[in-house]
Amino acid sequence: MNGSTSALKNLLQWACMLKNKHISKIFYRLSYFSIWIYFSTSCVNPNQPYSVQNDTSSGNAPGWFIAIGGGKRTDTLLSHIIRYCDLRPGDTVWIAPMASEEPDSAYWYVAFDFERMGLIPKPYVFYTRPDYYPPDTARVKLVFFTGGDQNRLMQSLSLADVLDDLNKYRLSGGHIAGTSAGAAVMSEYMITGNQLKYPEYEATFSRLIADNVELMSGAGFLRSCIIDQHFIARSRYNRLISALFELPMLNGIGVEESSAIVTDDSVAVAIGSGQIVQIRAGTPKRREDLIGFGDLTMHIHLPGDTFYLK
Repeated sequence: MNGSTSALKNLLQWACMLKNKHISKIFYRLSYFSIWIYFSTSCVNPNQPYSVQNDTSSGNAPGWFIAIGGGKRTDTLLSHIIRYCDLRPGDTVWIAPMASEEPDSAYWYVAFDFERMGLIPKPYVFYTRPDYYPPDTARVKLVFFTGGDQNRLMQSLSLADVLDDLNKYRLSGGHIAGTSAGAAVMSEYMITGNQLKYPEYEATFSRLIADNVELMSGAGFLRSCIIDQHFIARSRYNRLISALFELPMLNGIGVEESSAIVTDDSVAVAIGSGQIVQIRAGTPKRREDLIGFGDLTMHIHLPGDTFYLK
């Protein structure tokens, strides 16, 4: 209990002791008024995300993983990212556009958004090991992976030492964010977007059948969940449920456009302008090609909601 809470408790107890005395009404009302002031000023501002604090007792706190559902990077979303990453005007953001077929354009679109928020964007591009250099917190506060094709991005991330270096960077206080494909790669298991039984691409799956969703190894930053993006806008429920049939031990996290989760892989907070869908699977069951579950729990988190992944 902090000092402010303890003082208010003592004030309330004192007022209760005075209930039968002449001045009891003054102190009794004062105590409740003080408590009302304390809690009303301590509540979460509905226009800002709920605050989740890292433990800084052992030195630098680890940074956050931020998985963005694609779409527009609204001022609301950007301001929340800046807040959680504790970014200040003039801080540097490295933008990695390797997922895109047009990396120059992908870089400039994201760079423009961060520039107008007072930050300094720099390109972070590597396709081969000689092109690669590791991030460090002395030079960059946030590494941001753009959208595109998650399979293309994983080719760069699979180069020697890259994932180890990114994990060390995050543990030393650096933050790692990704939008769309850049969010999909964060899971240990990655939804590629392809259907194994229906090769023609669909933005969502039109059926719930076994052995259809293609899963590949992701970056493994998040081991408690599997991420899908553009989730509500493209109605990707069938796709995520198909993945959970294969991996029922994981949380299915559907991130809507212009929205994100900020997480350490244990607790998460929803930020941005839309919802986060969390699906927990029960026992999977199958009859021929059809898939089912003994139970399936869905939570729809609003901006500012905090929830657990473990």
